[in-house]
Amino acid sequence: MVTFSDFGEARRFVAPRSLPVTLREVYAARVNRTLMRALIDLAVSIELTSDDEIDSATATSLLDDLATTLEDLTDDERDDLVDFIEELAELTKDAERKEVLLDLPDTLALTDD
Repeated sequence: MVTFSDFGEARRFVAPRSLPVTLREVYAARVNRTLMRALIDLAVSIELTSDDEIDSATATSLLDDLATTLEDLTDDERDDLVDFIEELAELTKDAERKEVLLDLPDTLALTDD
């Protein structure tokens, strides 16, 4: 619990448990975000690579392997990953990349659809 003064009046502030509160948790959250970005960038690159550059069966196999690994995520972790993908899609200006990002949750079997 942290106390702070607001207009001279002491108040208590309890950080929500979902927020990182230690340096280790802040570091872990940063690493997780970086790893999510790397994973997403790799999957998007595979999707955007032409059949001349990578065999379509190989690309499909790589994405299927990734989707299989992501099955180990909890529902909350899966939701966080989908939210992050959608955030990246919203920020990108490249229309083709945006389309791939928006399709990625389905491609990686992260949605219930």
